[in-house]
Amino acid sequence: MIIGQVSDFKAKDFTSKNIQTALTFIKSHDLLALPVGKLALDGDNVYLNRQTYVGKEEKDAKIEGHAYRVG
Repeated sequence: MIIGQVSDFKAKDFTSKNIQTALTFIKSHDLLALPVGKLALDGDNVYLNRQTYVGKEEKDAKIEGHAYRVG
């Protein structure tokens, strides 16, 4: 898992070619303008799955929390 803002990273910060490919793509495209569905960036190695949904009304939603531990 990578935690941070996309704008904080450069592709060269990562040794993984797949992460470099994904990061370069998301930094250079308007993701909301892409069609819904699977978009191959590098065959089956790297792909983007654009989804859309309608969330619950705030009054109908439950609070969700996650424990975060380092190490």
